[in-house]
Amino acid sequence: MKKIEMSYRHKADTDYTREKFAGEKLNCAEASCKAVLRHFGQDTALSRAASAFGGGIGGQGLTCGAMTGCLIAAGLLLGRDEAKDGSTTALYAFAQELSDYMRQNFGSEKCGAITCRDEGEAAAQAFKDADGRNNVCAPIVMACVDYTIDQLTALRAKQA
Repeated sequence: MKKIEMSYRHKADTDYTREKFAGEKLNCAEASCKAVLRHFGQDTALSRAASAFGGGIGGQGLTCGAMTGCLIAAGLLLGRDEAKDGSTTALYAFAQELSDYMRQNFGSEKCGAITCRDEGEAAAQAFKDADGRNNVCAPIVMACVDYTIDQLTALRAKQA
């Protein structure tokens, strides 16, 4: 397992994300959702909606919680209440772009691949033993928050 090193444009937000994820032990989805909502001045208590998405959706190793948490925040910020309220085209495009970003930068958008769980118990244990949560997952959560803030800022500007 190789430690992930990243640089971030939104340092205050990524520091906050690291504190929520590494310090307070929120899961990936909760920490990323909370950080994005906080950046945009929204109620961070809404991040509870992300609680079931940690560990790749309920600990199943499916879609990375950093990604799902950012998508939940995006929906809360830019989503609609009813179909008549507008199109989901921009949000769907963002979801696809975030998925592409994950694959390009981290090899997968799947938690099980990132945390080595897809490779079997020995690989998953080696990931844990090497502090993968802090050396791999934390930088990914912070990077997703950083990327999401940039993308949502641009989307909000277009909608204004």
